[in-house]
This record gives sequence, structure tokens and C-alpha cells, in this order.
Amino acid sequence: MIGNVTTIGKSCFALSVAGLLFAAPGAARAQMPQIPTIQTCTQRAFAYADGTTVKIDSRAGGGFSGTFTLDFKIQCNPATGYPAGSIRFAINMNDSPFTGTASSTAIHQLAATGKATPTAYASGWCEAKGVLGCRFWLMVADNNASGKTRDRDIASFLILDANGHRMAYGSGPVISGNIKVSPAP
Repeated sequence: MIGNVTTIGKSCFALSVAGLLFAAPGAARAQMPQIPTIQTCTQRAFAYADGTTVKIDSRAGGGFSGTFTLDFKIQCNPATGYPAGSIRFAINMNDSPFTGTASSTAIHQLAATGKATPTAYASGWCEAKGVLGCRFWLMVADNNASGKTRDRDIASFLILDANGHRMAYGSGPVISGNIKVSPAP
């Protein structure tokens, strides 16, 4: 009788392990629900750039200049409390499935922080040829807000498609133009 209990126990354990192994791949394909964060607009937030270019040498080559250029004027609309304005990215870098121009269609978040080197963060929807469900994230730092330093401004961006695939990205120092961000209170 004891031999049968041990055999039955081993068989149950083996079936349990086999069930987990076969069930796990299906479970891995299940999509986890995503609960979006509540996004607010920092009052008095303002950021501006006109033809500001970032160059990343490691992203040049293969017919690409290794640059992205930003044009934007974004602010928190005091009448509505929502972000307003527009952002345009001109991207010419390797290691990105998308090169060309992407433009914001909606800005969902604008937050600014800092006084000595005011930094702004923005995110929203965009349109770009061949990018279904275009979404963007942008960070810019005004490292010379006082006008007394030679520190370069910094810009970073990320563009994703509807499936969350990276379509374009970049981070680096500004080589031409200027970024202005209002100091946060």
C-alpha cells in the first residue's frame, strides 16, 4: 500500500509540473492591464525651441547625419489647466526604424521642474508617416537659463508605435539653437 501511495504521489507531482510547463507559455502571452497615470499640467510651465539641433556622432553613418531637430512651443493653458501647443521632431539618425518628421497631435502632459536648470517633460500623441498609433515622450533641459554659463542644453525623446515598439529615440547636447524652459516655482 505504501508503494502505491508513493507511486501515486510521484505521478501527481509529474502531472502538476507538466501542467505548469504547458500552461506557462499561454500565460506569458496574456496581456497585463495597464492603468494609465493621472497626468497634470504644471501651472506656468512653458518651453520653447525653434530649430534646435542635437547631434549624436554614434548615430551618424550609413547615409544618416546623426541629428534630430526640435521645434516646439508648449505651455500649460491657464484657462483650461491642459497642455497646449505643438512639437515637431525632424529625425535623421541610424538605429531607428523611423526617420523623417513627426508632429504632435495632442499633448497630454507637460511638467516642469527646477530653477537653475529648468527641465520640462512632455508626452502625447503624434503623427509620423508609417507609424500607426504614434506616441512621444520629450525631455528638455535649459542648462543656461541664467545666461551666465556655457553649459549646453539637453534634449531627449522617444517615439513609440501603437504596440509599444521603439520607432525613434535620441538624447544629447544641443549643437545649434536654444531651448527655453520657464523656471518652476
